[in-house]
Amino acid sequence: MNYEEAVQQLQNGKIGYREFVLAGDKAEDYTTWCKDHGVEPNDDNARFYLEMTEAEMPDDSEYPVI
Repeated sequence: MNYEEAVQQLQNGKIGYREFVLAGDKAEDYTTWCKDHGVEPNDDNARFYLEMTEAEMPDDSEYPVI
């Protein structure tokens, strides 16, 4: 599934944030982040991870806010 399809499925409630992150190019970074913080991947911390990493991106980033 490409990024646009993943966003659509997330917005339609067909997948959760965990599945969304794990399907994308940030999957490895996210799993490392979970291990470093001693948490299991789940929808809540996946959403937090996305919000945190989006806040760190420059304003001209191509990665849209969800």
